[in-house]
Amino acid sequence: MGFTSILLEGDALRVINQINLSSPDLSEIGNLIDECRSLVRIFQSSSVSHVNRSANAVTHSLAKLALESKNDLYWIEDCPPIVLAIVATDCNPQI
Repeated sequence: MGFTSILLEGDALRVINQINLSSPDLSEIGNLIDECRSLVRIFQSSSVSHVNRSANAVTHSLAKLALESKNDLYWIEDCPPIVLAIVATDCNPQI
């Protein structure tokens, strides 16, 4: 698709820290960390940073939707209604 940069945010501090380190990860998830590092290096510009769980609501909603679905789900030019609802709430918080 021609993307040259990526901004990766996650609420698992240990995982984010391990991705940002250059030393080998010998933990039980070390292979996944190494794969994340390899994928991030594909981009000309990248940033991997920690965010609070409250800032990661869309990701958690999509993960839950994926677990509940029996089929693969794809969105190319639009997004699922749950994402729209979360973004609307983020943009218009209750006063």
